[in-house]
Amino acid sequence: MSISAAELARGLERLGGVMEADGRWRVGAVVVTARRLDDLALGRLALPRYAVRLDLSALPAPERPAFVARFDAVFHRGGG
Repeated sequence: MSISAAELARGLERLGGVMEADGRWRVGAVVVTARRLDDLALGRLALPRYAVRLDLSALPAPERPAFVARFDAVFHRGGG
């Protein structure tokens, strides 16, 4: 994801997330890990990036699509 650390934290807090450790959040039964990547350079523009992993294994299977939809809605920025 192209996102700053502050934006990522705000989005996860909107989902009810609690930081457990640096780069690790718990959102109910879901564990979200975020690892900083090198910035994406586009000419003189540098976009911060994170590799974000959602561990949905503790969430009942029928609830997973709804969680992913909420996650997508919180982090949606428009565009194509």
